Amino acid sequence: MVDEDPGRLGPLRLWPSVIAVVSGGALGTLVRALVLKLQPTMVASTVDRSWLHAVPWWLFAVNTVGVFVAVVALSGPLRGRSPDDFWRLFVVTGVLGGLTSYSAVVRDAFDFPSREWWFGVVIVTCALALGIAAATVAERTVRSRWR
Repeated sequence: MVDEDPGRLGPLRLWPSVIAVVSGGALGTLVRALVLKLQPTMVASTVDRSWLHAVPWWLFAVNTVGVFVAVVALSGPLRGRSPDDFWRLFVVTGVLGGLTSYSAVVRDAFDFPSREWWFGVVIVTCALALGIAAATVAERTVRSRWR
């Protein structure tokens, strides 16, 4: 029987997409976990408990790089490919989706019971601003070099 809705993934076309996202997501999540292991642990002294040590710097870095690479990939080599394309699903949705973790930034930002609520808002705002800046730089880089 022929699938009547060309936009709908049939059972045979669904599995490669699932495999692409799951395997890419596992790889991206593993890389993020390894990178976050590099983050120095906070020492429980009064000097090390400043707000600078509470900022999730490594998550900022991982998310910013992930957004930059995603925009370069979608604007460059993966440009014009279908959203169902195996490599687009593997690289962008899987690997980079697993690598970046804005939910972890939000969790970390509001996971400080001794901090004021505004501290979490500042952290989340900075994470989003860095992502937007990375996307803008990536788009301009692709436009100036590959188009």
